[in-house]
Amino acid sequence: MEELDQKERPALFSWHANFFRLNRRKTVVLVNDATDYTVILYGMKKNDFNNFQERVKAGIRRAFEREGIKASLIKKYLSQFEDFYYQKTQDRSHIARINNSCKFAKRFANIGSTP
Repeated sequence: MEELDQKERPALFSWHANFFRLNRRKTVVLVNDATDYTVILYGMKKNDFNNFQERVKAGIRRAFEREGIKASLIKKYLSQFEDFYYQKTQDRSHIARINNSCKFAKRFANIGSTP
């Protein structure tokens, strides 16, 4: 993925992502800048990274559907994602939020497993 300059866009349409391995599976944690809403893409494969934008949209769509959000609102929200911009996170508060989301994902994955 190539790092590009970010356009100005409302925080509601901006997400930060972190990649790590969870139970030996490639995982991406997405955190919305405005709401701290978290979406976890678990078990990513090479092809998923080749189609990362579509995988992210599908993950957000699925999470919103499970929350009971109307399909028309989901479609309207996702229509705002015409361009994806990737860049290194500089803001410490975003780093802290995404680190917390990754910790919760790891704890959730370990529920029911033996120590």
